[in-house]
Amino acid sequence: MNTIQAEWENFSKGAISPLANSDQIADAKMAFYAGAWSMMGMQHRLVEEGYSENAGVAIMGGVYEEMTNFFKSLEASDEK
Repeated sequence: MNTIQAEWENFSKGAISPLANSDQIADAKMAFYAGAWSMMGMQHRLVEEGYSENAGVAIMGGVYEEMTNFFKSLEASDEK
């Protein structure tokens, strides 16, 4: 299984400018880890609050759709 660190390293290769300074890199890494923490918290709450497996899958499917739409909107704004 991958670690968050391994995912960060893979992500940062394509998303962080080679011209970024150490503060910018640290801020981006903090945001990346905060996103991972948030996702873990969402999944944990699904279990804690007793959602069924099917309900959990549906909720996480909505989260996936939200993320997909967000990245599509970024692509669309880059094309302008």
